[in-house]
Amino acid sequence: MTAIPAEFHALDPYLEKWAIDNYAERLKVRLSSTIEELTELHDAVLPHMKSVILALDEYPLDDMPEELKPYGHLVLTVAAYDLAVNRYKEVDVPYSYPLERVEFPHSTAEWD
Repeated sequence: MTAIPAEFHALDPYLEKWAIDNYAERLKVRLSSTIEELTELHDAVLPHMKSVILALDEYPLDDMPEELKPYGHLVLTVAAYDLAVNRYKEVDVPYSYPLERVEFPHSTAEWD
């Protein structure tokens, strides 16, 4: 039996591209996307955020079912993109530290 609530399947089309499990990769994907893509993602995931968080909260972090992890990563991605989408309506956040200069330990993300 799966631990995925039926309502989460509305998010399935977004998992492949946006369920990113590390911060450096989230930044890389954000910067290579359009604001329209980020806004669509935000609008699709936001109504489900609380239910995803509550579902994940039922499990200890080290015992979370594998099939639920991508939904958690999706929520973290949307949270990481919120400032760009809602405040600045731009892919990159103006006046921020240049992301290509940030070094992430243990990351495989490379800046173009």
